[in-house]
Amino acid sequence: MERLDIAIRTLFLEFQEAVLARAALEQQLRNEATYVQKRVKGKPYWYSQTYRDGIACQHYVASVTEETTTRIESDRRVRRRRRQELLNLRRTEQRRAAMLRRGGIPHVEDSVATVIAALSAAQLIYEQGVLIGSHAFSAYAGLLGTTFRHQSLRTLDIDVAPDPQQHRSAAAPIDMVHLLGKQGTPLRAVPNLNPKYPTVSFIGPHGLRIDLLTPQRGRPRPFFRMPRLNNAGLAPLPFLDFLLIDPLRTVLIGPRGGIPVSVPQPTRYSIHKLIVASRRGTHELPKREKDLLQAAQLLVACQREQPTELRTVYREAINRGPKWGKALRTSIQQLSPDVQAILPNTL
Repeated sequence: MERLDIAIRTLFLEFQEAVLARAALEQQLRNEATYVQKRVKGKPYWYSQTYRDGIACQHYVASVTEETTTRIESDRRVRRRRRQELLNLRRTEQRRAAMLRRGGIPHVEDSVATVIAALSAAQLIYEQGVLIGSHAFSAYAGLLGTTFRHQSLRTLDIDVAPDPQQHRSAAAPIDMVHLLGKQGTPLRAVPNLNPKYPTVSFIGPHGLRIDLLTPQRGRPRPFFRMPRLNNAGLAPLPFLDFLLIDPLRTVLIGPRGGIPVSVPQPTRYSIHKLIVASRRGTHELPKREKDLLQAAQLLVACQREQPTELRTVYREAINRGPKWGKALRTSIQQLSPDVQAILPNTL
């Protein structure tokens, strides 16, 4: 682990702000209607036009008059200026992304970045869901000003926790296979062992895998259906509710710029990884080692950057009951002596 130069940390914060602003402007422009003229029974009329899944939807606005034409031309000029602003933001973003990669901030490989960007644009890991797992871990380098050991970052698994409450809206349904297929990534659903249950995972080329997850609340259930995801399922996991409290909006760095994502708080991620590691069986030894490696690195970084928050989150986990405390103690005993030496003073 190495601390990043203050100039790189400042650049990352500026980059993050610019990417989130660009994403908001893109969303606005995507949802705004354009205007077209149509002749009905020989008379010209203005119609607004939007696209939904590539299909044009038109709605009557007004008759073509000098007044309505002037107003619509004014709207068009504003839209052109905003599109030029968006183009300038993208160019600046690409330059800053290249500088951050040279400065040591980890970036997402091209094939995975395409998938994560599509999930972000669909709001599944941004405004209406959270990206968890190792790709979320890679976002903490810029946030905490620390470079982590790269073997703890690389993975083709993408863990997604959509917000079921947000996705009960009347918005257009999302088909995961269609969504990624449009981006050139062939995806297929992994059949559930029980044919009565929906799929909760999708696989793509070269080992790519997407898992849809949700917190387990109440009695254990094999899945939760998510109507907006074309009735795909969400696999419920214990302890996940702890991880998803107050997620952060940040960015990942891809080959062509930034990708807006929501990720767990780094303090919660570190404690959650300790709990998860203690529950890994012998057949999951490599995953347990990866959990502990990520937890150890984050504990050191959070102790330096967010010591008060780390103490608060740790106490919250301990207060959740004896099972939580036992899981934490089991994993802490497997950390290196130097990391263990931090914990009593920090936690």
